[in-house]
Parts: sequence; structure tokens; C-alpha cells
Amino acid sequence: MLKFVPLKYPKKNKVFTLLLIAVLALSSCSKDENGNLSPKDFELSLGEVSATTAEINWTTAIDPEGSVVSYALYLNNSSIVQGLSTNSYNLTGLESKTNYEVKLIATDPEGNRNEKKLNFNTTDKAKVDANLNITLDYAKYTNAKISWSYTSSNSGEIKYDLYFMDELRESDLTYKKYEFFVLENDTEYQGKLVAKQDGKVLGEKAFTFKTLYNAPPTPFKITLLDKTFFSFQIDIAESTDPDNEGSLKYQLFVDDVNATEEKFGSTVTIGAGSTRHDDLQGNTTYKVQVRATDRKGGKTFSNTLEITTDPTPPATFTVIEVVPGPTSLFTLPEIYSKVGYNVNSFYLDGEKFTLDGVYSTKNEDGSRTFHFDKEDIPETNKTYNLEFEVGWHSTWNSNTGQTYYSKSDNQGLQLRVNEYSPTSADVQTVYLYGPNHATAPLQFIVKFHDNKISDYEDYDIYMVKIGGIEVKNYFVNQIGAANEVSLTGSVTLEEYNTIKENPNNSRVVTIDESGYHALTEYSIAFEE
Repeated sequence: MLKFVPLKYPKKNKVFTLLLIAVLALSSCSKDENGNLSPKDFELSLGEVSATTAEINWTTAIDPEGSVVSYALYLNNSSIVQGLSTNSYNLTGLESKTNYEVKLIATDPEGNRNEKKLNFNTTDKAKVDANLNITLDYAKYTNAKISWSYTSSNSGEIKYDLYFMDELRESDLTYKKYEFFVLENDTEYQGKLVAKQDGKVLGEKAFTFKTLYNAPPTPFKITLLDKTFFSFQIDIAESTDPDNEGSLKYQLFVDDVNATEEKFGSTVTIGAGSTRHDDLQGNTTYKVQVRATDRKGGKTFSNTLEITTDPTPPATFTVIEVVPGPTSLFTLPEIYSKVGYNVNSFYLDGEKFTLDGVYSTKNEDGSRTFHFDKEDIPETNKTYNLEFEVGWHSTWNSNTGQTYYSKSDNQGLQLRVNEYSPTSADVQTVYLYGPNHATAPLQFIVKFHDNKISDYEDYDIYMVKIGGIEVKNYFVNQIGAANEVSLTGSVTLEEYNTIKENPNNSRVVTIDESGYHALTEYSIAFEE
């Protein structure tokens, strides 16, 4: 019969076993090259989990050297927070029904680390709390209001996040009502409220409402009236409101942008009828619509116009004619027919002079002739290199917008200005009779001191200018000798009105064997 006899280990093997256990115990704490040990093991656990949040908890990791340990939390290998000293952390903003991996790293001041991982799944959706009650106070045409209450035995403040049309509208609300504005009529909206306490989600509840139906304004058309290289003008036919709720407001849309609001602010409207829009780019196509809106937010868009602005004026042009003399005449071609020049300048030897206020006439071919006297030139009896520049403002307000310029391209264009020679003759009086005068309507008389128009009997009258207007219809009244005369003539009603608005810049220029004579400027006596 066999007998079982227990084996006995030699004493030296017992010593070896104890040494092995000690080595294994020490090996569980890694060392750095200076012999410093990493933090000891700790436990990582999962607290409450919802559709969008998760609570992560852990026990304290003890450092063998007694140093303070800090924690870093990673979610799916992305850093969430560093330098934590607490033993818990609430993850927020998670996706529902999603698997996540959490990694927590404990680190001592020497950089030794110990880490733990865990996986979890968020829930399908936040639990609906029956204690969260939402009431629709009203839903009108363009606005609505909700209010809510929450019944809870929990102590402490409850806050609310409001989501509207899948976007977070407000967070951490403490009051229990909210009003929505600028809504579309006859439209269904949805949202939800999320109740929170101390950062934890208690529950959520959805809400929906639909705004009231409002008959929109009736269809209407817009038509193009005019366009330039920087503007267009349209006519807006009138729309009506089927609900008879009052006047409509109209706003212009250019390339789907509310141009009225962008330019003047949201409270400005343009009204039915003609409207102009400027500060545009030349040779560019714009999509143009007008929107009519009633008092309850009903909106109707007009038809769409594709408007292409004119090409901008050319960069250069050729001067047609330059006539030197005591009154210099310049004829410029018609560069752009739809809008007159806003800026007129010329350059003499590179120095710029303006033509503002200088008298000009428009010719049958569209060209324009400018007149100016020697006062516009810094020096006389001198030949100048001449260049013209004309421009157009890109807005109807000359103080804003861009200005487009065209310059003359003539090669070797020159001008010589001759100075008037002195004369002893002087104007005494100018009478201009109004259109309602009993005996001489729209007539004028120029009288000279001592009745002398020139020092010489052999003279010609080169120019008679009254109030900046060169008068052509006149004749000489002989009083005594050949140079003892007065001038009599007539003006048109248009010339009379122009002179009356600007009575300055009046003169008589004669020419004789000594050259040109400019008589002293004079004032005008108006007799109605």
C-alpha cells in the first residue's frame, strides 16, 4: 500500500523565495535614473453617465517619496485637462450613444508617471424629467414666448440650457421664461430645455410651436429705368397687403444682400416708385430684387433683374480744339453721355488748376467748350504745356465714394495766354431790366465814364460778359466821337435768371492797335 508523504523544501530554497517576493514588490514601482519612484497604483472608476456627460472618479495615487501628485485627463487620446489635484472630473459636450476611452495619468514633480484607462458608452438621450413643465404663453406672427417650472426635492439652484432649432441659444439661465423674436410666420419651430444642478444634467424636455399664418403682400414687379457705370435706377410697382394691416415697407437687395439695410440701417425703407442705387463697379452684372414686408412679417420678393452697369469712362481722351486769346476756349469731346463731369481740371506745366465755376457750353455733337479768362492763369505772356483732366463721382454725394478720371492724351498740346493791355476807359453803370419791366423787358444798357469805351477811335469790341454770361446780342449807341458810345442789347430769360443768381464776373473786352483791353469789372443794377 502506497503512502503520500509531503515534500520538504531545503532552507536555502525558502530564503530564495522570500527574496523573489521582495524583488517583485519593488518592481511594481518604477524608478527614474536617480532612483525616484513613480506614484503607486490607483483606481479609476465611472460615475453617472448621460447622453452628453460622464463623471470620472479616481482614488489618490500615493507618491513613495511623499511628493504631491497631479493628474492629466485624456479623452480618446486628446488632452482634456492638465494639472488636476482633485479626484473627479465631469466630462460635458459628449455625443449620445458613443463609446469613449478615458486615460488618467498621475505624475510626480520629477516626471514619473502612472496611468489607468477605462471605456464607457454615453446613453441614448438625457432622461426626461417629468418635473420639468414647459408652457407656450403665445405664438404670434413673428414672435413667441415660453415659460417653465421645475419641481424638485433637491436643494440648490437649478439652471437651464435653451436649445432652439438644434443650436444652443442660451446657457445657465436662472429665470424661467424666454421670448423669441424675428420669426417667420406660418412656420414650425422646435427646441429643448436642459435642467442642470451643480454641473450635472437632471433632465431635459422638448417643446414645439408654430407661428400664425399671415397672408404675404401681393406680387409686384420692378423695372429698370436708367443705369450708368456706377449706378442704376429702378421703378418699384406698388404691392398691397391682403390683410389691410397698414403700409408696406420695401427694401432693395443686391446680390442677395439687403443693400438698404447695409447702407442706411435696418429701420430705413425705400418705398414704392423710383429709387436709385449707386457706388457700383463699372461693367459689372448685379442681381437686383426688392422685398415688400407687411406689419406682421409677411414678405414677398419682386421679380429679379440682371443689371449690367456701363463700362467706366476711358482713361484718356483727345482735346478737339484749343483757341488762345484773352479768353481761352477749350473744346472737349463727349467722353460719357449719361452723366456730366463732376470734376474739371487742367494742368499747365504740370500744375493743377480747377475749372469749377468756369462757363461752358454743350455743343450739338455732345462736346463741351470751356471758357476762362486770364485770372485763371498764374502768369501771362507765357506758353504752357497743357493737359486736361475730367472726372465723375461714383455716388451722387461728391463727398463719398470713388472718383473716376480721364486725362487728355494730346502730344505737344500748348497754350499761350496774352495779357490785356491797359486802358483808361471804365464802365460807369450797367442796367439790366427784368422780364416784367414796362418799357424794356430783358434789355440792358452799359454806360462808360465820359462815354469813352476806348482810348482809340479805331477799336473793336471783342467780348461783352455780364454775370459770367458772354452776351452776343448787342449794338453800339453812338454818343459823340467814334469811341464815345454806350452798349445796348438783350438777353434771354434763361440768361437773365443765370445772371441774377451770379451777378459777378462782368467785363467788356475791346481790341485795337495796341492789343486787347479789359475794362474794370463792374456791378449790375437790376430794374424789375
